[in-house]
Amino acid sequence: MNKESIGGPWLQSEKSFHINALELIAVIHAVKSFLKDRHNLQVLIQTDNITTMTYINKMGGTVSKVFNKLVLELWTWCLQKDTMLKADIIPGREILIADWKSRHQTDSSNWKLHSKVFNSPVRQTITCNIDLFADRSNNQLQTYISWLPDPGALAFNALLHPWTSFKAYAFPPFCLIAQCLKKIKAEKTTVVLITPAWMAQPWYAILLEMSIQHPILLPTFPRLLQSYQGEPHLVFKTNRFN
Repeated sequence: MNKESIGGPWLQSEKSFHINALELIAVIHAVKSFLKDRHNLQVLIQTDNITTMTYINKMGGTVSKVFNKLVLELWTWCLQKDTMLKADIIPGREILIADWKSRHQTDSSNWKLHSKVFNSPVRQTITCNIDLFADRSNNQLQTYISWLPDPGALAFNALLHPWTSFKAYAFPPFCLIAQCLKKIKAEKTTVVLITPAWMAQPWYAILLEMSIQHPILLPTFPRLLQSYQGEPHLVFKTNRFN
């Protein structure tokens, strides 16, 4: 949509679905991501999956209870926004971007703190109500802002939104730490900010200067930072985190 695209890993709860159901789930995610704040639309869905096209256009079917449940979710969401859908078939050879994204899901910045660490020293610091840098595969809090359009996110690109109305938790990509500090200072807001203890970085002295309490040093163990699949971050494999 407007040359924007989304992609990401299937959640563990989705991996057992038949490929046809996954195609419909992908449509649901795309619709919810791109049309979150829009109403009164006529939307054309292009898919290379005939089953998906048929169930969308007929608002259900008689063969699959799973498909009926999914298409009901899709149409209920759209009708609440006075939005109508029509699905059409597009040859698979013409959707190279979507196919590429489905096979290349690695995001080098998509990591999360181990849940035990988040729920203990981090969450005890302050009761946060939003995760500023997350997506549907790694959000620590129910309300979150994603970097790219995401079906479950409150919004996307946290740097474009004010943080003053939130009790925010932020674990930004390392390359955005300096921008986050600048935004926190400009907005005069308080954020629980997770960063590596990289003393040689230009932002490190600013971080210490802005801290309102002594920084909490998190325990170091192989899976302190992990991917949505539970894989440890490379910095722990090479002992380069501190």
